[in-house]
Amino acid sequence: MLTQKHIPGAVLAIALLFGLASGSISGQDTPLGAARSFTLEAAMTYAQVESPNVLIAQADLAEAEGQIDETLSIGLPKLNGSVGYQHNLEIAQQLFPDFISPAVYGVLTQESVADNTGRLIQAPTGPQTFFPVAFGQRNQLQAGLNLNSLIFDATYFIALRGSRLFRNLAQKQVEQTSYQTRVQVAKAYLGTLIAQRNLETLQRNVANLEQALTETEALYEAGFAEKLSVDRLRLTAQNLAAQRQNIEQVIEISLNLLKFQMGYPQSDPIALSTTLDEALGNARVSELLGDEDFDPSRRPEYATLQVADSLNAIDLKRIQAGYYPNLIGFANISRTLQRNDLFDSEEAGWLPQSALGVTLNVPIFDGFEKRAQKQRAIARTDKTRLQLAQFEQSSRLALANSRAAVRNARLAVDLRENSVALAEDIYRVSQIKFREGVGSSLEVNQAQGELFQAQDALTQALFDLAVAYTDYEDALGEL
Repeated sequence: MLTQKHIPGAVLAIALLFGLASGSISGQDTPLGAARSFTLEAAMTYAQVESPNVLIAQADLAEAEGQIDETLSIGLPKLNGSVGYQHNLEIAQQLFPDFISPAVYGVLTQESVADNTGRLIQAPTGPQTFFPVAFGQRNQLQAGLNLNSLIFDATYFIALRGSRLFRNLAQKQVEQTSYQTRVQVAKAYLGTLIAQRNLETLQRNVANLEQALTETEALYEAGFAEKLSVDRLRLTAQNLAAQRQNIEQVIEISLNLLKFQMGYPQSDPIALSTTLDEALGNARVSELLGDEDFDPSRRPEYATLQVADSLNAIDLKRIQAGYYPNLIGFANISRTLQRNDLFDSEEAGWLPQSALGVTLNVPIFDGFEKRAQKQRAIARTDKTRLQLAQFEQSSRLALANSRAAVRNARLAVDLRENSVALAEDIYRVSQIKFREGVGSSLEVNQAQGELFQAQDALTQALFDLAVAYTDYEDALGEL
């Protein structure tokens, strides 16, 4: 009897994981029209263009290109224009010393000028007095242009190099994401093929069972078989029908997962044109490379870490360049109109002002800010280099493990194929014995169950081989 345990565990895991997360998706009706057919390679290529993860990585690349332009603009001249109007409700005043009265009295005294009573006028004595003076007019209108340009800054030129390197990092991340997407699509594609193979096997079993049921019913009617034998076959047939519905649902979920990984519209039908035997062709016969033929730099992750290491070195140089002075040039021109009545042409006109100069900024003490930044940059560099070394070791480990997994999976497939052939022969012989009256229906049912188990074990072994070889190609960076 084919029970739920006869469905490959990995396929059931896919069904449970993505069935719960994408319940609404898997329940969509298939639209009318022919399904678009994809080979395994075509599906992976499609995903490299349409996958949301790849599109997000490409958006990051576009942002990095914009950052290059933004960094470049820092060193370009900048021209700003401004127009401002101000109405003074109360004009600001300042106190000025009274230097007029003492001067006037002093002259009168020197000239011996007498007052109307005939007495001489004397200069006043006592503390100095002050009087308020207002500066400005009620209305003020000002317009001007201001030009600033970076003449020299060592950090700018290093940052410009770093921004271009950052673009390279974003490009490597796009390539890495694209490669990882290929791996995910390959596994989803192979998982669907395994589920389809499981359904094909089940359909063959259903056909054989229906024939056996027809023959057993005829023997029962002729009095050469028990009703219990017929009932057992009918029960098995009902169980197979239920399992077929379950596997069809697994295939639907697997296809939805494949569409999701590819970035393919969930509402559009899809068909797989690569057969399982074609997909497993290289997995069964290809030679497996040894560690001596392995180059970790072929992995996209390695290139990303290398660019990150170069970027850390550029950042360290930028921080060190912060100790050098920078030179900035400026020029500005403005015109100011100050009047009590802004539209009275009899009052003073536009007052000009212009200036041209440079500013030299010399860093003297920054509170140890750049020293702390340098320490962090060194730590990032050390971390990235440790990650590079760790990746080399982990990639070699992944290659060794995947190579061993492929070898074991090949042996398992060979053993399971022999087991299926033997189980089929046993089931065939048990049926012949039952028809000839020298065997029991219990023996037939037992042989039938052993055949189903052997077929399930073969399907699981094929799935393990597919996944193991995909991991092997992924470890080599050749998928």
